[in-house]
Amino acid sequence: MKCPSVACRWSIALLLLACAGDVLHGQAFVYALNDRGRVAVNGTQLDKLPGKFDPDDPEDPNDEQIWVDLVVEGADRYGLRRDGRVFKNGKQLYALPFALFVNAPEWIDLDVLLGTVVAIRSDGVLSQNGSTIGELPVQGLMGGFPFRAVMSLGIATYSLRSDGFLFVNDTLTPIGRFQGGPLFGTPGNPEDGESFDTQWFAMAIDPLTLELRGLRRDGVVFNLGPVAAPPDQGGTGFAPFRSDGEGVGLGNVEATLPFEGANNQNYDGFGMSLDGTWYALRRDGWLFDENDVIDPVVNFQGGDDPEEFGDLYRDLAVLGTDVYALRNDGRVALSPQASPLFTNAKSGYTDIALSAAAPDLTSFKNQRPVPVIYNLRGVENVPLNVPVIVSDVDKEPEDIVVTADLETVPPGATWNDELRVLSWPVPVVGKYKFTVFVDDGSNKPRKANYKIRVLATDNNPDKNRKPLTSKIKKVQALVDRELALLIYATDRDFGEDPELDPGDVPEITVDEDKFPFSAGATFTPGGVVDGSASGVFRWTPAFEDIGKAKAIFFVSDGVAKPRKLGLSLKVVSSLLFADAPGEGEPDP
Repeated sequence: MKCPSVACRWSIALLLLACAGDVLHGQAFVYALNDRGRVAVNGTQLDKLPGKFDPDDPEDPNDEQIWVDLVVEGADRYGLRRDGRVFKNGKQLYALPFALFVNAPEWIDLDVLLGTVVAIRSDGVLSQNGSTIGELPVQGLMGGFPFRAVMSLGIATYSLRSDGFLFVNDTLTPIGRFQGGPLFGTPGNPEDGESFDTQWFAMAIDPLTLELRGLRRDGVVFNLGPVAAPPDQGGTGFAPFRSDGEGVGLGNVEATLPFEGANNQNYDGFGMSLDGTWYALRRDGWLFDENDVIDPVVNFQGGDDPEEFGDLYRDLAVLGTDVYALRNDGRVALSPQASPLFTNAKSGYTDIALSAAAPDLTSFKNQRPVPVIYNLRGVENVPLNVPVIVSDVDKEPEDIVVTADLETVPPGATWNDELRVLSWPVPVVGKYKFTVFVDDGSNKPRKANYKIRVLATDNNPDKNRKPLTSKIKKVQALVDRELALLIYATDRDFGEDPELDPGDVPEITVDEDKFPFSAGATFTPGGVVDGSASGVFRWTPAFEDIGKAKAIFFVSDGVAKPRKLGLSLKVVSSLLFADAPGEGEPDP
């Protein structure tokens, strides 16, 4: 909900020209935070920030431990919890003052500029780098008008109160006010039942003209005019907003966006692009900009039910001129496409942030490698191969050590340590469990069991047996990395004369019009050998494929109805970054 690029700030305005090309033409690292502290980048979890928030426990939900804000500056990510805990790159940075009692003031917003961290509490307590630097007035009863946003411009810190008054640094007198628009209650007053609609909650600054704008929950956009130049540029270093002598600024209403009073029509996101265009996001997915204030630029297809939060949009962020929107259920969309770019795991998402720089992984908790598990069914004397394939979001495959438990190698089979393949030329009837240990050097080696069941040949020519399929589980695919899997089937009717009974010859096919084959995945049959059939499934998922996918294969013996073999995949982003997703090769 803040100006997303540090190039928007006066103190580093010269960087605008220096970095605009990279920001405009590079791809984004898309961060998302949910209320339970999950921080993901491009769909892959980076941090699980601490908290015991439990919305299902009416007696003690611990809602003071809800995570409320996420800011990313360069490679660094910062998170804010209601009780004042501030984390940087997964580690606690500050514990801001907080008292646990009914209706206790909560920390509400965070901003970071060149490593300086500012935060505002709902009762006006202003913090910088962990220390209280001001206590701004809230006025009124029951907490008065709570503060909703804070913005650091280096030369000054601006704090926005829900009734539109703007304060600079620790000054107790407001230096301007966002105002105007239709009223559905007392502006910003929490004592008024309809006041939520009229709360000013977000502000953004134009990087070209330095005009400061605010957005109200009901879609009113107000322009307070340009902030002042720094002292070394001949300015005061603070906001020069003209005043009528009573602390009321003399800006102007720029837009009154569509709003009819329903909860799903409240606005939750506000941002500014490098070319000075502001964007406002409504909870039902309607995105407006300063040139489109009646009809949306795009409808991201949020929820139509005002009482259902799961599919409401909660935040937007702008990088360069690209506008990203985040839905409560983790869906991320990129304008002007209405369909989702990808979907984060879990739900309860409230904040999105962008960066052109790869994330700092210094304190990243290493994620365990994921071996693909084959549960094979074969036929005696029909050769079997069991490949060990491992995926890891933060290690290259060659950096993973795979060690076979040689005592579990079936009789007559051999393990090739270099190829990571168990080869069994003459399987023997029985049940077996082949075990390997997968070690990424950071965690306890992971044990993977491959179950193998070898059945006897059925030589009864009067009875056809359906072909046997082998299940594959725990398949993790990485964006921009080719996944290659062996698909295998055989038939117990092997041994009969194939010219008299085609049931000996299983065939594996796919529907190329179905996802993921429609998205570039391929299946190359490997032919039939001694009554077994195999082929190689290959897919290089794209950024928009993040999430769950399923590939369907059909195995037929030409006699019985084809059997379906489902392959479930989980697509995630690798955390081995060269520059940005899709750019260049991973670092060695």
